[in-house]
Amino acid sequence: MKVAMSQSSPHSAIDRRVRLRWTQPSSTPRKARASSARSGAFIRLHQRASEGALLTASVAPKSAGGFLMVDCLIYIVVWSVIVGLAFSSFYRCLSSSRDLSRNANDVVRALQAGERWRDDIRAATGPPRLVTENDAVAFEIPTPSSLTVYIFEKDSIWRKADLAAPWQKVLAGVKSSRMERSPRKKVVAWSWEVELQTKKQQVRVRPLFNFVAVSSSDQNP
Repeated sequence: MKVAMSQSSPHSAIDRRVRLRWTQPSSTPRKARASSARSGAFIRLHQRASEGALLTASVAPKSAGGFLMVDCLIYIVVWSVIVGLAFSSFYRCLSSSRDLSRNANDVVRALQAGERWRDDIRAATGPPRLVTENDAVAFEIPTPSSLTVYIFEKDSIWRKADLAAPWQKVLAGVKSSRMERSPRKKVVAWSWEVELQTKKQQVRVRPLFNFVAVSSSDQNP
């Protein structure tokens, strides 16, 4: 029995060695495959992480650009509103300045015509009179040599220094004109009420002027 066991033990040891030799190479590829699988999974995970980082890096500038575009649109709208209000105020001031200049010129023209009319009344040698000719009312003022005549026609006041002199326009842009006698307590005065035309339909102050003069020849009856 011992001999048999001693004879069988060397063969069994050899068989084990042979098996180990044949089994060891087969275990190495499994480990390699496992390690390669793990490395492949790590590479894929790294690639996914890299792609996510690239995607985040590519998306972030777009979102920032969109936000800046919204800011630009807001700034443009605000700038347009401010510039529009500025231009509106500028043109309103410019229009008001033009109206003021035109009104000042109208006042000067009316005052000059009124003072000339008053000088003619004060220099009259007789009582003035109103004469109607061809649907037009003429205002005649006697002078030492002839007559000085005023007439309102075609939106203008015309004056003739004497009967031989030509007509002269003394005031243009007249809406209405009325020369009439205005008796007072001790003298007889003459008044001239004239209103100028305006470009605006509604005005705060009407361009209405009233001139009064007394002739030295007029006496209270």
